Amino acid sequence: MDIDDFQDCFDKIVRAAYRFSPFGRQGKEIWCNLTGGTNAIGFGLLTMARLTGMSTKHYLISQRREYQREIRVPASVRIRPGKDEYFNIVPFLKTYVDTVGFYDILLEMESVGQAVKTGDLFDRLRSKGQFLEPAFDEFKRHYMLKLYSLGYTSYDKDTKLTEISESGRSFISELKDMEAVLEIEDIVRGKRDMIAESEKWPWFTVERV
Repeated sequence: MDIDDFQDCFDKIVRAAYRFSPFGRQGKEIWCNLTGGTNAIGFGLLTMARLTGMSTKHYLISQRREYQREIRVPASVRIRPGKDEYFNIVPFLKTYVDTVGFYDILLEMESVGQAVKTGDLFDRLRSKGQFLEPAFDEFKRHYMLKLYSLGYTSYDKDTKLTEISESGRSFISELKDMEAVLEIEDIVRGKRDMIAESEKWPWFTVERV
């Protein structure tokens, strides 16, 4: 991967995470070592974990001078995560970010091409089989208010009309390039066999220890 290109790192990290998905088939955990590597790799690992929930165990290995020359775990260290001053657990902070849902809403608003009432927008999305679960009030609270607070939409209190902003257009433009994020639902639902696909990835190797 290009270790200084966040998009490339993130795309491959997400694919590798689903290749070893702990949901159902593997029954194992994915641990992320955040100690080394570039900022793009570290941020890619954290972004994958926050968006997908595939990994909740993150750790840092001590970089103290007495450990720097050790290739393996120093003999003096008894591994006790978070207590041995060597293997340090990083707390997992769950976030509520439904990127795919935000994308769908903004894409629909862009297709309308003009300001629209929230209720009409909700009806348009449901007619396409989207957002069938949340009630209207929940849709406004979890999606529309967050989009507004992010600056991705504008709202006129007098007309009660909302429309996509320039920042919103930039957001969906960037997401169109984030293929890995938009494919997550298909992968989770088993529509794609990531193990079979991984056999064709020239950048991917598996090492069993």
